[in-house]
Amino acid sequence: MTSFRHLHIGSSTFNLSYTPLIMGVLNLTPDSFSDGGLYINPEKAIIHAQELSQTGAHIIDIGAESTRPMSVGISLDEEWRRLEPVLNALSRTNLLISIDTQKSEIARRALLHGAHMINDISAAQYDPLMFKVVAQAQVPYVLMHMRGTPSTMQQGNLHYTNVCAEVRDFLHQRVILARQQGIKQVLIDPGIGFGKCFEDNLKLTFLIHQLNTLIQKDLACGIVYGCSRKTFISSIFQTQDLKSCDDTSALLSFSALLLGADIIRVHNPMACKKIIQIIEQQRKHTNHV
Repeated sequence: MTSFRHLHIGSSTFNLSYTPLIMGVLNLTPDSFSDGGLYINPEKAIIHAQELSQTGAHIIDIGAESTRPMSVGISLDEEWRRLEPVLNALSRTNLLISIDTQKSEIARRALLHGAHMINDISAAQYDPLMFKVVAQAQVPYVLMHMRGTPSTMQQGNLHYTNVCAEVRDFLHQRVILARQQGIKQVLIDPGIGFGKCFEDNLKLTFLIHQLNTLIQKDLACGIVYGCSRKTFISSIFQTQDLKSCDDTSALLSFSALLLGADIIRVHNPMACKKIIQIIEQQRKHTNHV
């Protein structure tokens, strides 16, 4: 087992060898694919963050810019306007806060205002200064695989010769770069729904052990898996009601955890709380035999 297995976030330490984590999604956006507009009011956002924690989330992942397919980016000032009042309030609680952003300046401000972790879907390709900001703060950093940008990722070339190998190789390269910049706690995310077709999303889910094997041998980092309410799940059931797919999201998250994922990113922690307890018992038993 690699030395990374102890994740230090804020004043908490988690042994990922035994305890998988739930990252609860809090969108402060008017246009996110799942719950856009529900939490643009800071008071409602703060209440929902507490609800996510009470129903099982270990970490609250706050995003103020939508990254759904075909979304258009917003300015730094607008992203911070949405984020600042919520972060200021939550920083006075005991919640562990992750910030979902591609902008290094947003990350820098958020960390100064009490955030504990950065989740970057661009893996610092959008803003190369991100590595420096995270390294200076010495906080955990999630880097994700995405082909293109949110506005183009589902419109261009979605063909992969070997999706698992290509995603693995990209993540390997970005982790090495992050480490060279001084980031010690790196987690990788295969980017379910980001520049992949339906079949590729399923392959990445059920072959996530290939990423886990790479980690154990070379990278010493954790795996974040996020399929919650993604379109590839709703398309199976031909429904537009994304919340009705929470049970399926939980089942796929369960599969990913069994195959080596460490953190699942979900909108509905309650649907996954018992799954985490099962995986925790399975890991404790496996590591003691």
